Amino acid sequence: MSYDVHITKADHWTRSELSSITEKDIKELKYIFDYFPLLFLKGRLTLCGADNAAIGLLVEAANKIGARVQGDEGEFYGNEYLDFINYIYKTQTLTLGDKVEDNQEINHFMKNLSAGTKIMHGKFGEGTIKEIFGEGNDKELIVDFSSINKSKRILAYYSPIKILNN
Repeated sequence: MSYDVHITKADHWTRSELSSITEKDIKELKYIFDYFPLLFLKGRLTLCGADNAAIGLLVEAANKIGARVQGDEGEFYGNEYLDFINYIYKTQTLTLGDKVEDNQEINHFMKNLSAGTKIMHGKFGEGTIKEIFGEGNDKELIVDFSSINKSKRILAYYSPIKILNN
């Protein structure tokens, strides 16, 4: 089961219907749906399984409409998560609202991932890609992280990674 985070205008995400995100807000944040499979339900936007970089993007989006990001257990995520945005698009300086579908830099980055490539992850540190599954935005990596002495399976597109120069 994954942990959900919510963009809400209410004092608590469970009461989002009392202070609902509006259609105007949804139109202003339309671009964020290009990044994440957000669910709009009962006056809030919900994302399942967000990492720190995703939370940073959600905080930036929430700030635009006067809302906040809150986790299932009631904790709020603030502007300190904006720092994680720097990792989300690797070496690019992409900002929210840019069109992802035509971004050649992201496509180039995704194509340059291969077994043996050394990467830096925002949370797990330096690692080496061992295996790759899937294509495009669904590309999954099995990465050996020396700093934590473990292998992790991560989604390349949404993970806070960058390729290290050899």
